[in-house]
Order: sequence, then structure tokens, then C-alpha cells
Amino acid sequence: NPVHCYYCPNCTAHAYHHQTVLGDKIIVRTALLQGAKKFGVGAEIFGKDRLPWQKEVAHTFEGPPLS
Repeated sequence: NPVHCYYCPNCTAHAYHHQTVLGDKIIVRTALLQGAKKFGVGAEIFGKDRLPWQKEVAHTFEGPPLS
């Protein structure tokens, strides 16, 4: 399934991406937005790759959520 990544033209930060399998949904890296500290953690993806000393911070998916 294709993934299309979008980068800031000024600093080349990976701002968001779109996975075709998710339809019209996009994944936004909210930490890059102004006021990012106001956003809570909604989900943690790829939890299977979390190191043993890292705590779970939100509902964890083993990989990308499908819906």
C-alpha cells in the first residue's frame, strides 16, 4: 500500500503523510505544530517496537490502525 509523505519546503521536516489504505485520512505529526503541547496523546502506533524501559503512553496498536 503506497504512503505519500509531505515535507515542509523551508526546513524539510516530515509534516504529515497519507496511506492509501486509510482512505481520506492523513497522519499529522502534531509535535511540529504551533501549540503542540496542548495536544494530548491520542494513540501510540508500532507499540511492538517499544523498548522494554519505555512506558505505554496511550492506547497502543501493534502497527498502524486500520480505521
